[in-house]
Amino acid sequence: MKKNAYAKINLTLEIIEKRKDGYHNIKSIFQMISLHDTIEIEKSDKSDIIFKPPIPIDYTTIHKALDCFEKEIKTRTNAKITVKKNIPEKSGLGGGSSDAAITLMLLNELYKRPLTLEDLYALGNKIGADVPFFISKSTTALVTGIGERIEPIYAPFKNYFVIIALPNFKFSTEKAYKLFDKFGISREKNKTKKFIDNLNQGQQKNINDFLYNDFETMYEHIDERFACFVNNIKHLTGKEFHLTGSGSALYYIIKDKETAEKTVSNLKNNKIKTIVSQLK
Repeated sequence: MKKNAYAKINLTLEIIEKRKDGYHNIKSIFQMISLHDTIEIEKSDKSDIIFKPPIPIDYTTIHKALDCFEKEIKTRTNAKITVKKNIPEKSGLGGGSSDAAITLMLLNELYKRPLTLEDLYALGNKIGADVPFFISKSTTALVTGIGERIEPIYAPFKNYFVIIALPNFKFSTEKAYKLFDKFGISREKNKTKKFIDNLNQGQQKNINDFLYNDFETMYEHIDERFACFVNNIKHLTGKEFHLTGSGSALYYIIKDKETAEKTVSNLKNNKIKTIVSQLK
C-alpha cells in the first residue's frame, strides 16, 4: 500500500495564548500543497522503517505513529514502512506530521480498519498538533485549539504556484514557542478572520497581502540570520516572502507561471535552495 504525504503552508498563524498544560492555542489557516513524501507499507516478518534518503533521526514521527497504533490495537504489526523523503525537515512545511498521519491511515487500512476516524484523530493529536489536519484530508482549513479543531474552508487556489525558499539554518518548533513566550507579541488578533473574509468576498488576487505569521514578526526582531535572509530574498525578487509554521522556510504565492519561473531562477542563481510547488 502506498500513499503520498503532502506538505502544508500556514497562510496565517496567530498564537492566541499559552495554556496551563504548556501548549499554545492558535488560530491558523492551513493550506495543503503538492510537495510530498511517499509512504509505502506492507506486512513483513518484523517491523522496519526505511527512509530514502536516510535521515539522522533515530525516533521519528513515523516510529511514534507505529508505536501508538500498536498500543491502541494491542497487536504487534510487523510492518515494513518505506518513506521517500522530499519535504525538508524543520522547515514549517509539516513533513513529520503528514508522514505520521499517512502512516496511521495506511496501517489502519492494512489491518482492516480496526480504528474509527475519531480514533485516528485522537492518536494523531498525541503524536503532534498538526497531525489531525492531515488525517482530515482537508486542502484548506481553519485550524484552532492546539491544532485539533479543523474546519474546512473553500478556497479556489488550485492554479496557484508557491515558491519556497529555504535558508541554511533551521528552527525547532519547541524552542520557537519558548522564544515566543519570552519575546513574542501577537500584534493583531484578527488576521485570520480578515483572510477568511477576503476569501468569502472572492478576492483571491491579492492573497499575499493577507498572509501573516506571529513567529515571522518575532524572528525579524530577535534573529539576525532570519532578518538578513528575508531582506536578501526581497532584494533579489522584489517580493514579500512569508514564514510557514515556526520556520524556517519562506514562501510566496503566485498565479503567473512565467513570473514564478523567473523568480525561482533568480533565487537559484544566487545559491538559495528553492522548491516550486502548487496549492492543492
